[in-house]
Amino acid sequence: MARGGPVGPGLGIAHIRVMHSLTWQQAALVLGALVAAAVVARLIGHLVAKLVCRAARRDDVAVTRQVRGPVVLMITTGLWQLALAFVQLGDDARATLHDIGRVGLVLSIVWLMLRAADLVVDHLIARSALFAHHEMSRALLPLGRRVAKIVIIAAAVVAVFGSLGYSVTGLIAGLGIGGIAVALAAQKTLENVLGAFALGIDQPLREGDLVKVDQVIGTVERIGLRSTRVRTLDRTLVAYPNGKLADSVIERYSARDRFRFTVRFRLGLATSGAQLRKVRDDIEHMLAMHPGRANDAPSVHLAGPGDTWFDLEATAWFSSANDAEFQTLRDEMLLDCLDILARAGVSLNGAPAPAPTVAPGADVASGERRANGAHS
Repeated sequence: MARGGPVGPGLGIAHIRVMHSLTWQQAALVLGALVAAAVVARLIGHLVAKLVCRAARRDDVAVTRQVRGPVVLMITTGLWQLALAFVQLGDDARATLHDIGRVGLVLSIVWLMLRAADLVVDHLIARSALFAHHEMSRALLPLGRRVAKIVIIAAAVVAVFGSLGYSVTGLIAGLGIGGIAVALAAQKTLENVLGAFALGIDQPLREGDLVKVDQVIGTVERIGLRSTRVRTLDRTLVAYPNGKLADSVIERYSARDRFRFTVRFRLGLATSGAQLRKVRDDIEHMLAMHPGRANDAPSVHLAGPGDTWFDLEATAWFSSANDAEFQTLRDEMLLDCLDILARAGVSLNGAPAPAPTVAPGADVASGERRANGAHS
């Protein structure tokens, strides 16, 4: 890397020789200015921290401790550079000390940015309400912090050499080539990490969801940086690489806003038209009056006669909180449908309908009413 200017090759051998050329009086003045600047900067940093906490109406010791170090270094560097203006130095020595000051200023800014990244990520992790439905995003925050720190440090290296007058074109090209080499060597790993970011941002699934991926149905147990684990209905564990999962078709059962109830009954050919109408109307009325039904009207109709039966299909949509609740609701509706068939005296699968029974001692009129009701 070439460096322009009359000072020489940066903070190298030439700068060390320049520093050795200082007299002991000049060295004492430079060192004294640095110590005085550090003391004043510490007092100013403490005062600034108190003012910030008072303005924010909070006394956050952790935040103050994290920010105070880089702020003190930044103020120290600035005050030291101002103090050097009153010290008689040669041109080479002054240029060398200014180079050191620029490096210190860049390092203080980088230090402050690294601490700011920690503070932001820690604050987001502590705000659990922000991730009530985005747990994957919370898991990606530590990775995002590491990536941000790597980018900050790489930019700091370029900024330091640039502040010293070096040509950073070759350095940037070297970093680019190195980054490409690392990316090629860890292509699959990076693909899975980027897939984890895509899953965290797009949220096609979450931990605890019931999903279907590649004909596999199961519950999402854990979404990691490399893979996502799904517990199948047979209690086996399937791991999907995040890169592949981000490109897969994911059916998320847990995101259903309503459930479909559908059933088909095969009624014997001996069933009369009046019985078919009554069964159809009673089932439709039962579904329409159910308190859990969604807005869509239920559909109950005859699909057509088969060889030895009539097909009766019933479909309705229901609002339910989860699959387990709907399964209970479905069982109740199936039992209600069977009660309707039994009251109408209709048989299933061509089997003869059970003859209505009359309790001992019951009058003939009540038996006739039950028989008429069974055939109406």
